[in-house]
Amino acid sequence: MQTNKGNTFAFVLIALGGIILLSKFGIHLGSWFGYLFPLILIALGYYGVKAGNSFFGWIFIILGAISLIGKLSWIIGI
Repeated sequence: MQTNKGNTFAFVLIALGGIILLSKFGIHLGSWFGYLFPLILIALGYYGVKAGNSFFGWIFIILGAISLIGKLSWIIGI
């Protein structure tokens, strides 16, 4: 099987979707997954901006950043 850059990204997205699906069925992989999803949104947004689709890329970056700030509010707040 020949893999290139586009296929690798697709495999990563499929694996992450599988992890999300497992958590919906009650198989939790720890509390770190709550921090991982906003980071994935930021990474997808960066990938979108770099690929030339800046509108949706910036939307993903902003949504990921807002979600990550909400998750890390215990560090920021008193």
